[in-house]
Amino acid sequence: MLVGASLVALVAVATCVVAWLLWARADERGRADDARAAQATVERLQNSVGRVLTSLRTAAGLVDAEGGVDTASFHAWAQAVGSIGATDALALAEIVPADERATFEATRGRRISESSAGRGAARPTSPSSPSGPSRAREPPSSASTC
Repeated sequence: MLVGASLVALVAVATCVVAWLLWARADERGRADDARAAQATVERLQNSVGRVLTSLRTAAGLVDAEGGVDTASFHAWAQAVGSIGATDALALAEIVPADERATFEATRGRRISESSAGRGAARPTSPSSPSGPSRAREPPSSASTC
């Protein structure tokens, strides 16, 4: 009977050891899978950031010799950049000195405004804004481009 009890105990210990080894291997595989998933996420993020940087670097080609940007060229560029999914929105901002503000607003048919805390909210700016020269923003022509 002692031999039978010893045999049962040995089988129980062996079963526990095998179960522990299987659990340890599964845990290692799980960690390896987690590491592969994390690496894949990092690579996707790097590719996404790379696409954004590459597309935004091309904006330098929009500026002419006098430092101006043709609005039609900007819109075409913004549509191309927006189509690759690198960005959600782009905007063209021009610096408008205070003494040229009235002429600018009359020519464009828009009042200069600044963004407030709420998304998409805007409020008129004063010609002597403490944040420096007024900025005019072309409003978006679609959700993904400006």
